[in-house]
Amino acid sequence: MFAPCKLRTHLLQAQEAGRRSDLDRPIPTSDATVSNVLLRHCDEYLATLTGTVAICEQLDHWMCTSVGNIPSLEQMAKTIGTNTRSLQKKLRSEGMSYQELVRRYRIKQSKILLREKRPVIKEIACRLGFKDVGSFRRAFRNWTGKSVGARLQATSNYAPLSFKHETRLDSFN
Repeated sequence: MFAPCKLRTHLLQAQEAGRRSDLDRPIPTSDATVSNVLLRHCDEYLATLTGTVAICEQLDHWMCTSVGNIPSLEQMAKTIGTNTRSLQKKLRSEGMSYQELVRRYRIKQSKILLREKRPVIKEIACRLGFKDVGSFRRAFRNWTGKSVGARLQATSNYAPLSFKHETRLDSFN
């Protein structure tokens, strides 16, 4: 198994000291799903510690925090401390363009927002940076092949009410 390690608790943050070779050993678990989830979380945490989070993920996070006004390429570059050409080069190295990044963000967010209990299309269009509802509806149809209304019906928790009114004459006799 693993060698005993020293846990330092008198510090502001708990630290663990062990052998580096233990980090490469497989995690003993009987549940592959849990193992994969834990490994993904470890990779994400390591990326934040070392500053190696993908530029697309950084920009996606920034778009999420700037609701209602998707930042321009220039604003994004300024935020991460670079110029637009360098940012475009970094995006290309990850196989992405600014336009594609914005498109993916809008698709993901529109699907999330349309699942709300009573979505207001005008508010969704505004939050995603569209000038009007018609532009949002056309873009949504281009992205998904379905209308906004069809998406709402498909994701709603309730079926439209249908009233079948039967009158039985024999019940009055």
